[in-house]
Amino acid sequence: MSALDDPLAEKASLRERMSARRRQVSSAQRTDCSIAISNAIIELEEFRDATTVAAYLPLPGEIDPMPTLCHAADCGKETAVPRVISAGVMELRAWRPGEATEVGRGHVRQPTASSRSARIDARTLIIVPLLACDSEGIRLGFGGGFYDRLLAGSAGFRVGVGYSWQQVSRCPREAHDIPLHGLVTENGFFRF
Repeated sequence: MSALDDPLAEKASLRERMSARRRQVSSAQRTDCSIAISNAIIELEEFRDATTVAAYLPLPGEIDPMPTLCHAADCGKETAVPRVISAGVMELRAWRPGEATEVGRGHVRQPTASSRSARIDARTLIIVPLLACDSEGIRLGFGGGFYDRLLAGSAGFRVGVGYSWQQVSRCPREAHDIPLHGLVTENGFFRF
């Protein structure tokens, strides 16, 4: 069986290539792209209509959604980020920029255990990190399935954020993969 016939092997190969490329992104490039992406997100109708804006606390090299979360908080919107609540399961928890965090699984910052569950409904904008994304909204993450499980139970608008070079012609897809509604890169917004 070739890698093209094996989605897991294909994902692992693409994940390795994209992770290596992301490690080459300079701090200045990351900052510039993060600001451009934030500016594009806050212009979206889905951002304007959102009562809750959920994102994530970034790992090194990931697009930093903090400018978007800060703007959402300044607009009076509820803001939220994920917290791991059990093996392989995350929940969006209310969190404001500047509030306390703790280090969770995989050395990922997350809201403290005392944080409350966020209000998630059809008027929630959910911003997710990625390693790659294709034109059908299939995203490649780190392989734990955390975001697929989180997004499967959400009625919100799902938008991935990444560098333009993370757009690929095709991401390997499995039955559990939850497609995004859109992608924002430093080049703008792409709706699927």
